[in-house]
Amino acid sequence: MPRIQYVLSLVFILCGLLSIGQINPNQLEGVVVDGTTNKTISYVHILIKGKKVGTVTNLDGSFVLNSANPTDVLVFSFLGYEVLELSYGEVKRQQTIKLFPIAEVLSEVTLVNDDAWLYDLIANSRKTLGKRLDTAKSYFSLNSFIDGFQVEMQESYFNGVFRGYDLSRLDLKNGRISFKPTEENYFVSIATSNALIAHRLFDKSDYFPVSPFELKRKKLEERFFLHLESKFRDSEERVVYAVKYRPRIETEYSFYGKVWLDSASGSLLKVELNADSTKLSPFVTIFPKDSLLYTSFRISKTFEEQNGKMYVQSIDFDYDLEYKSHRQGVYTVSSNAVLYAYDYQNAFILPFYDVPSNYMHDYRRIASAPYNDYFWENIQEFKIEVSESNARFAQQQVLINGHSDLLWSANMGNEFFQQNYIQWSEYRMRIKDKLPKGTVYEDLDGMLPSNRYDLFAHLYADVNTFEDSTHYLVSAVYDPFRSFFHYPDSKLGDAFINMFFDLYEIEKRELERNLLALETPDLNQIRTLYEASLERAQRNSRKYIKEVERGKDELSFERWNDFIKKELGIDNIEFYGLGWED
Repeated sequence: MPRIQYVLSLVFILCGLLSIGQINPNQLEGVVVDGTTNKTISYVHILIKGKKVGTVTNLDGSFVLNSANPTDVLVFSFLGYEVLELSYGEVKRQQTIKLFPIAEVLSEVTLVNDDAWLYDLIANSRKTLGKRLDTAKSYFSLNSFIDGFQVEMQESYFNGVFRGYDLSRLDLKNGRISFKPTEENYFVSIATSNALIAHRLFDKSDYFPVSPFELKRKKLEERFFLHLESKFRDSEERVVYAVKYRPRIETEYSFYGKVWLDSASGSLLKVELNADSTKLSPFVTIFPKDSLLYTSFRISKTFEEQNGKMYVQSIDFDYDLEYKSHRQGVYTVSSNAVLYAYDYQNAFILPFYDVPSNYMHDYRRIASAPYNDYFWENIQEFKIEVSESNARFAQQQVLINGHSDLLWSANMGNEFFQQNYIQWSEYRMRIKDKLPKGTVYEDLDGMLPSNRYDLFAHLYADVNTFEDSTHYLVSAVYDPFRSFFHYPDSKLGDAFINMFFDLYEIEKRELERNLLALETPDLNQIRTLYEASLERAQRNSRKYIKEVERGKDELSFERWNDFIKKELGIDNIEFYGLGWED
């Protein structure tokens, strides 16, 4: 017999623990340092030779890699340093990995008293911008701290869509988030991916300080000093110029940093953009009474050649916010985000899902989809492995997007933590209606039924193949953001809403059976089966709503109830003890 699942305005469903912290005998870990200064190096690229598998070092220069085998060779690379190849055993023994700056500093370029040629070089780099869109499997990681205390952790896989030096779009494959309260409040970075997309290297922006790359030649010379720091030949035999830049004036509104260019083609290989304190920011506060006093940026973008043009390889996006809260006063938030495009030859098969995601922030996109254990347990591609401290954080904290029991806490009662997507279960939903402020039900009398209620649900199907084994995750999902039901609470209303959702579960099960019956997974076949099931679910739900008239038509209501009972074994009329006097 199903039970009632009470949902207070459809609060977030929160899950248990990430599948992390498990003992892996092949795990590699260590720290990468500069061989001459012994200073740690952040965001060093570490790849298993011959594979699109690897990681990057974190801000402290440390790394963890679980996907290496004893026969593998690891490649450590960072622009300006010698590429280092080490066997699995050497990494296991050394743990502290030393990279040395490239020793071959070239001198064939003659410097003159003025640096006019540097301004030409930077200004002309715009001509190397690729115009074609290209897609790559991409990994995203985010960690946030308040005064050194970790409050948030996020990781996601996307199909990243890139246009040359810029990120154009991120299409979610799978994601998960962990967060922890500080002084009974939560800090969440709900749109960091939008900030990554908003920063375009050669475009002026109201959200970021000015950089040399967005200026024409004359303005560039007026606003920035340029200095050639070094010249060297890299591992691909390119003569590379490393050029430092800093603003002449308005330091609060300008980046300073460094750029590495291919001297022959003028292409950018890497850029660093720093701003210590600026009023410009792509971030806004959720609460109107809160404010950002200042933002500091540390953005690093590296590029690699794809089909003759340079495209994004990684974006390291670190920022500090001086946040003024009307509840907690002023505190500092530090976030470290990494996006790594690790495979331009292949793309993920994205979940089949009819939820429009273009208007969603990061948290809602992730929370709208079912948690996929199979994906997270088997994905062995590029990732930043969870460190020991992050493992402890995740194991102790609340996680969005999961499959365990519904949790609720009084200190999670603000609007952000309400109205999440709900996956179907045998538990019956009880939804508390939320009328517009100041409205009572009597004000709605006489309105057309279509203006008093509308219900939406979706079908979700995710397909993953690892080592010749294909897994399907299929789910019926109730949509609280588009649904509304402005009628007083009643058993009949509850049954009506749940039976609507049951119709999607029936089609979900049919889709699951059809997918499992496929001898060889074919993307076109999967898409055809999904679209057919979705069309039937939508058609049947419309027919159901029209025929039962919210339960006024007793015979139709009983007929649909019998259909659901036969398919799902749930008798909603019996469960709610319905009599039509309601």
